[in-house]
Amino acid sequence: MTARPTALVAVAASETHLWRLNRAAAAHAEQILAQAARLIQGGYQVYVTGRR
Repeated sequence: MTARPTALVAVAASETHLWRLNRAAAAHAEQILAQAARLIQGGYQVYVTGRR
């Protein structure tokens, strides 16, 4: 079995709590999640990490 390429998507802690976000930060978090979705569709194995 061939290993899939791996991508790491970093998300700042404030962006992981969507219910606390202002509109600009929510739009940024949406962009990050859309990028992760594109990577997954392209065959990447995606890991999402955040800082606390």
